[in-house]
Order: sequence, then structure tokens, then C-alpha cells
Amino acid sequence: MRALALITMAVLLAAPSAEAKWPKPAAGDSASGSPEVIFTFDDGPDHRFTPRVLEILRKRKIQGLFFWVGHRIDQRKKNADLRRAVATRAVLEGHVVGTHTINHVHLCRLPADRGGKEIDGAIDAMAELTGLPMILFRAPYGDHCDRIKSLLTDRKLAHMHWDIDPQEWEDHDSNRVAGDIIHELRYLDGRAVVLM
Repeated sequence: MRALALITMAVLLAAPSAEAKWPKPAAGDSASGSPEVIFTFDDGPDHRFTPRVLEILRKRKIQGLFFWVGHRIDQRKKNADLRRAVATRAVLEGHVVGTHTINHVHLCRLPADRGGKEIDGAIDAMAELTGLPMILFRAPYGDHCDRIKSLLTDRKLAHMHWDIDPQEWEDHDSNRVAGDIIHELRYLDGRAVVLM
């Protein structure tokens, strides 16, 4: 947990980039100079898959970083109690939670006021559930535009992009995904954020 907290601080202290995309390495340079991996998981919490992920992380003594979508913990939705319990478990087990909007929308395509409501709603929902301040954000689809940067600056949120994206959602082929990630990590020099 301490290592993940230090990496989180590095992201918060990183200077904003004037690039057309989010900066890389996504979490800044390795503090030690040795390879460092940050495993991140988007779009949950899910009552079926997130517990499986948490169990694997627990067995391996690894902390993860979860960027969650607010609508998934809305108490009016089916299985919300199960998803809320999973989110609580993740926090109790020492994982870090960030936000990913309420409805997983393209923020660059929305008017600023609607984009702000998407971000604020997710912050409020996750902070209320976890009891933690929300300081990390990941834009759905990796969207990057001045509007998002302004919305995040106004809210004092740090964006964390990714360095390795195995795009497992395309074919759900666990062998290919594992092979792609292992190949990338085998040659890792510094720090990398893995998106899953």
C-alpha cells in the first residue's frame, strides 16, 4: 500500500502536459529506477468479476488501483448491494479507488456543465461509499481535451492514463492478454501503468 501511495503522490505532483495526449509514463518516472508496475482496473465494481480480481490480488499480496463508474453503485440498480459490498471490500483490503464518471461517457463530446456533473456525481458516490477522498480520475476511453483538463484542474483531480493496454475486451482471450502483458513487462524499464 505504501508503494502505491507514493506513486499516487508522484502522479499528483507531476506537471501538466501540453501534449495532445496524456503524458507517459502515465504515473511518472520510477522513483527507484527499477521496474515498477501499477495494475489498474476500470469500469467496475462488478459483483461477479471484481471479487475474483480481488482474490488474485490478495493471494499475490498486490494492491491495485480501481477506476470505478458511479452508476454501478447506484442503490436503485439491480445488484447494487453486491457491487457496493465489493467496493467496500476493496478499500478494506488496501486498494486505491479513483473515479471514472457516472456513466462512462466521452467527456470531450459533452458540454462542460454535463461533463462536470458526470465527474462530480462519481466523486460524490465513491467518496460516500468508501469514506475516502477522491483524488484520482481516469477519463473513459482515454479521452483527452482542454475541457477535461480544465474540469480536472477545477476539482483538483489528477488524471492517470495508462502505458499498457491489452484491450482484453476485444476478444476475451486470457492467453493472448497474459502473453501481451508479460511481453511488455519483460522489457520494462521504469514504471508502467497496466489497464485492465
